[in-house]
Amino acid sequence: MKPITITRRAFALSTIAALALSSINSVLAAEVQLGVPLRPEFKGTVATVETRDFWRSQEPFGGNNQGIHWNGNGESYWLMGEAMGRAMAELLKK
Repeated sequence: MKPITITRRAFALSTIAALALSSINSVLAAEVQLGVPLRPEFKGTVATVETRDFWRSQEPFGGNNQGIHWNGNGESYWLMGEAMGRAMAELLKK
């Protein structure tokens, strides 16, 4: 199996808590994503990258302040890509 990296799809907990009940599925999906690399069939070929720390509010960092798509903030996307690249580099060493 070729290596793959996935992000844990979750914003800051305060943001998730403010969303409607339909967001519970998003929270559950984020937790499941953490468990994928632990499954025997994926061990050593899948890495999950934590992304909550990459959330940037609109005020100091620009963006669209809509609470979706990481507020349209380019730094958040850059940080996710960098973290996924580092995780992939580690997988490729194995």
